[in-house]
Amino acid sequence: MADNIKNDSKSFYAYVRGISKATKKIGPIANSQGELVDSSEGMCELLNQAFGEVFTKEDLSDRPEAKWEYSENGGLGLCDIIIDEFRIMQILDKLREDKAAGADELVPRFLSKIKHQLARPLTMLFNNIIKSGQVAADWKEANVVPVFKGGSRNVAIDRLV
Repeated sequence: MADNIKNDSKSFYAYVRGISKATKKIGPIANSQGELVDSSEGMCELLNQAFGEVFTKEDLSDRPEAKWEYSENGGLGLCDIIIDEFRIMQILDKLREDKAAGADELVPRFLSKIKHQLARPLTMLFNNIIKSGQVAADWKEANVVPVFKGGSRNVAIDRLV
């Protein structure tokens, strides 16, 4: 790790954080009435509300429409999305191995190492998702970690006055 610190400093700092005894705890966080909330659920709700207020809303009036067509089984399906093994390999090649695992707890380094074995099953899986129009509920989950950027640690979002 020490030999590779110039190319992969994130791994070094992740290691240092992992062996460190000191941890930064989130909360308590003040709500809009100035009352401190220290329950996990309450703080999550306050952070969710704060993120929702600053999230950029997209202009949906000028988005392209996908062409729908009838499939063999009589249902509607998207016809202009093509997923093949070559494209899956291109995406897997772009994985940054220094990134954290997702909700599935799979680290990009592992996915990168087995990309040749993954390309075909992923191609089949994604094409089935497009054909059926159904996405697994687990894929709609994410790990959101608030990162302190400055200001008061007791305020979910500092308002600019």
